[in-house]
Amino acid sequence: MAQLPDQDLLASLVDTEFIYQNSPSGYLSILPDGTIIRLNHTLLNWLGYGEAEILYQKKFVDILSKGGGIHYEMFFRPMITVNGNIRELNYEILRKDHSSFPALISGQGIYDKSGKLQAVTLAITDITQRNLYEKELLKAKEQAKSEKERFENLAEMSPEMIWTINGEGQLTYYNQETVKYFRVSKKALSTHEIFSRIYPSDKIKLLRKWLVDDYVHAHFTIVLRILNTSLTYEWFKVNVIVPEKYTNDIKWFGTCSSINEHIKAMKRKDDFINMASHELKTPVTVLQSYLQLMQLYPVPDPVKEFLDKSLYTLKKFQFLISSLLNVTVINTGELTLNLSVFSLNNLLEFTIDQLRHTTSTHQLILTMEEKQILVKADMERISQVVTNIVGNAIKYSPAASSVEIKLNYNTATCRAHIQIIDFGVGIAPADINKIFERYYRAEVEKSKPGLGLGLYISQNILLQHASRLTVESEIGKGTTFSFSLPEYRQ
Repeated sequence: MAQLPDQDLLASLVDTEFIYQNSPSGYLSILPDGTIIRLNHTLLNWLGYGEAEILYQKKFVDILSKGGGIHYEMFFRPMITVNGNIRELNYEILRKDHSSFPALISGQGIYDKSGKLQAVTLAITDITQRNLYEKELLKAKEQAKSEKERFENLAEMSPEMIWTINGEGQLTYYNQETVKYFRVSKKALSTHEIFSRIYPSDKIKLLRKWLVDDYVHAHFTIVLRILNTSLTYEWFKVNVIVPEKYTNDIKWFGTCSSINEHIKAMKRKDDFINMASHELKTPVTVLQSYLQLMQLYPVPDPVKEFLDKSLYTLKKFQFLISSLLNVTVINTGELTLNLSVFSLNNLLEFTIDQLRHTTSTHQLILTMEEKQILVKADMERISQVVTNIVGNAIKYSPAASSVEIKLNYNTATCRAHIQIIDFGVGIAPADINKIFERYYRAEVEKSKPGLGLGLYISQNILLQHASRLTVESEIGKGTTFSFSLPEYRQ
């Protein structure tokens, strides 16, 4: 057990005079008439006086501003006489050079045995920095108030529904357009009321999206249906933003734009395309059969050439019809998979070999693992995905001479990874998140033939396989599309 230190040693460690003289606060002692009889080095430094210039030469009122001097005579002295102490009175202290600083002053009276006031000891705290902070805080609050008013004024003029939600999930602001749609009073709308109007399946989709993206502080966009006052559902596009520095009032900022007419127009377009595709499918099939029969008969070479070109064009037409029918199947949720176990290596070899016959401008370079990778998937649909992406790679890399297709196996995840790499024009960052939308075509694609459906169909096929297409691209250098499938193990 350690020996206790000597009490005299402990007492010598506490130098009360040093602590008094060098305290971060100023200390001052005055007589009842205000004459200064003692002060510490801290206060002397603040005031800029020498000790001989102030001790018994000046009164406390001499170092106060004019207003402070009046307050001292009228309130300070009576309070100290009656109460024996004062707590945190705010004064402006004058320095020798006539500048000043704000201070909080607390005091304690010292009395003799008969209760007569002998002296007063004052503790003085320089609050210059605190005052600056308070001014900055007030300025920031005023600026925030001004910005909030500006935001609300702009929001009230917007044709969109605009709202903010705090960390507790409560609405803290919503504009007049929101009130108008929900037909409630300005104070009656709540997040509960809004969620009760969302289509049930869309509500689940929204909550899942919100929870996942909020966890990573990501912005998100979602399309959903909201019940109107006529008890019919309307389509809306909802954008939710998580500010980098959110406040107590605003954790999420959102806008809600009506896309009902756009959705109706898209449905009319889809209905027409579906009808037209079905109507065209039969005569095109019949026409193909006649052309194939004609090829069986001996015909002059020019006619044979015309037949070959006709069949080639007809196959392209059939592909377009097939794509349009695929979209209809996807939109109605009727895309079904014919699952089987097959070698992904063999499927890629066969598909790429078929594609080599369709291009004279690009070399298709296939590199694969030696390991035979079995997968359980829809063989025809996976081949369709590869065909779509390789076809795009050729189309959008006119100055390049090759497209690379790679099959790798990840032993950690037991998944096969397919990459299709082109060295073409690339995809602009603004288009990356839109290229999988139905009928969407990036600016660079508009000069090329196509419907903007290949990637939409491919992505939906892979989603049915619990996978998805990912893309990395750099303008002028090329694009890499990737997807993966789990290895089948018995």
